[in-house]
Amino acid sequence: MAQAIKNLLIWSQKYTAGYLNVNVKNFTTSWADGLAFCALIHNFHPEKMPQYNELKYTTREDKLKNLTLAFNVGEELGIPALLDAEDLVDYPPDKRSVITYLSQYYHAFKGQQPTGLSVAGGSMGSALGDTLNLAKQLLNDFAERKQSGQTNPPPVATEPARPAPGGQPKGGPRYVRPEDAPKCAACGGPLAGEAFQMGDLGFHKDCMKCTMCGVKLGMKVLNVGNRPYCEMCGKKAWVAQIRQGQTPPAAGTKSSAPPAGHGKLESPAKAGIKKQPFGGLKKGIPKGGAKKSLLEEEASRGMSLFEKRAQMLATVSDQDAQEKLKEERRKREEREKELKEKEEDEQRVKELAAQLLKEEEELERIKKQQEMIRIEQERKLKELQDKERLQQEIKLREEQEKERLAQEAHFKEQQLKLLREHEKKKQEQEALERQKKELEEEEDRKIKEEHDRKVKEEHDRKVKEDYDRKLKEEHDRKVKEEHDRKVKEEHDRKVKEEHDRKLKEEHDRKLKEEHDRKVKEEHDKKLKEEHDRKVKEEHDRKVKEEHDRKVKEEHDRKVK
Repeated sequence: MAQAIKNLLIWSQKYTAGYLNVNVKNFTTSWADGLAFCALIHNFHPEKMPQYNELKYTTREDKLKNLTLAFNVGEELGIPALLDAEDLVDYPPDKRSVITYLSQYYHAFKGQQPTGLSVAGGSMGSALGDTLNLAKQLLNDFAERKQSGQTNPPPVATEPARPAPGGQPKGGPRYVRPEDAPKCAACGGPLAGEAFQMGDLGFHKDCMKCTMCGVKLGMKVLNVGNRPYCEMCGKKAWVAQIRQGQTPPAAGTKSSAPPAGHGKLESPAKAGIKKQPFGGLKKGIPKGGAKKSLLEEEASRGMSLFEKRAQMLATVSDQDAQEKLKEERRKREEREKELKEKEEDEQRVKELAAQLLKEEEELERIKKQQEMIRIEQERKLKELQDKERLQQEIKLREEQEKERLAQEAHFKEQQLKLLREHEKKKQEQEALERQKKELEEEEDRKIKEEHDRKVKEEHDRKVKEDYDRKLKEEHDRKVKEEHDRKVKEEHDRKVKEEHDRKLKEEHDRKLKEEHDRKVKEEHDKKLKEEHDRKVKEEHDRKVKEEHDRKVKEEHDRKVK
């Protein structure tokens, strides 16, 4: 079980790698913002999530939106939504629940090839990797097709210019007037205003999209099987047609220039490349400086042979000598031309290998740059969280200090008021006669008792408030724990009910199959018995008729 969970984590990391802001490390916090679920779906079904590059994850609403989108698209793909978006955002995700739900993705996408060809979140590293792998694949496919005699070049992307006032550009997608392309090949609507034309087909500007990934196309289009593709999808579609035994048409343009960054992929067979891995190209690259080129050797050898031939033909007639000299010169020129083409092909292979090495270095550089950007984003996010937490603590301390100062001011005001009353009564007592001294002392005692009582009441009120606050916090904590427990029990109950339902359906299906089998066996048995009975009756009838016939013949014979 532990190994299966580990394999599921590795599978998730593999098919979310290269997506910006997605870093799968566990089955809890890595899935809380919903981006990882959306990245999985986008990698296998990009047409179901074309808005992936617009997703955000900073606020609670963004996370709820991402999770809801992933769950809805998952249900369209046959994956039941076993999780609740609000529970994942408001509480720590339950590991077992995430594993159960994620295993549904694994079984749904098992055996499928990822087709998320658009660069998610601006990740150019995955695009360069696809370009490099596709170039290697095309070289090997060309070598294989050279063995079987099929050498059609791959479709070529071109960037046609806008039409001049005097005419249209030659071949490829081009701008046309609405009256020249009456209907759109994608939506079937009438073409109006600015439109694209690819071969005999016309498209609206908004309908010119890649057939495979649905990306809106501009002036750079590949025509494979009379369908528009982007550069990456078109090459893959072309390779797929070759593997299925089809011979795809060449690009809808007279230009044979290859796409930038891929060299001349249309002629790898001329360089002597046979069926071998891509790394074997380096063996066919000559090391310069040590030997003469093949062209120079053949040229010198051809010249010496030509001179010998001229001496031998000195005695022959002038007409025959001239014809043979012309034939020899033509052969030598053809041989020189062939050697020159070989050297040019070798130079193209060198350039292609250097370009591929350069792309690999660029891929490594971009990967390092992405890692630095991710680390910087994590650092800034942590600094922002620390700053917010510090501001909250400072605000709380300020509120507590303000409340304490207000209580002290209120207490001083009460004391000042009591002192004023005491001073007033004292002045009245001084104005009275000494015989009222005992009364004054009694009044002072009462005032003091009143003051002590108020101070005690104030102290008791503070103690009570503190006790009520602690009691309320304890009650809130228990209520929250009870709510968490109920949510967890409800989730476990739903998972268990789903499992029990599936088991019951499987059991009912098996019972039904067993019952149908028994009914069929009983029916077959009855049919067989009926058939045996009819066969036996037919046999008895024939035996009886034969016996009666023989008896009758015997009787007739005796009568005669």
